[in-house]
Amino acid sequence: MNVTIWFSSSGYQVRDLGTPHIVGNNMSVDVAVWDWTGLDAQVMTPKSHMYCFGNLPAAQYLFIFKARDSSIKNFTFTASGTPEKTAIFPTHYYIIAPLIVIAGVISISYLELRKKKQN
Repeated sequence: MNVTIWFSSSGYQVRDLGTPHIVGNNMSVDVAVWDWTGLDAQVMTPKSHMYCFGNLPAAQYLFIFKARDSSIKNFTFTASGTPEKTAIFPTHYYIIAPLIVIAGVISISYLELRKKKQN
């Protein structure tokens, strides 16, 4: 679960991202946010964090995001129950394949140069 908190200034600090809790089909996380009382920049400041719940059984879940035990955002989502397939190799073969070919050509050229120097 990827969560992004948007702050209205740079004067906020997330000191504790919380520990995810699962009870039945309800999930919650409680973060500790501190408001800086000194000078700060008036810019939108994001803070992102990913909470991992592992492979969930197929069901509908409620996720409750809290700050200091006050509910900030609740939403439901459905887990399919099947883990996502993770690619071992990048799926952008049109970028990777030429790099492999170039590396092979450089290696072969290097070996040929070494042979010529030895002769």
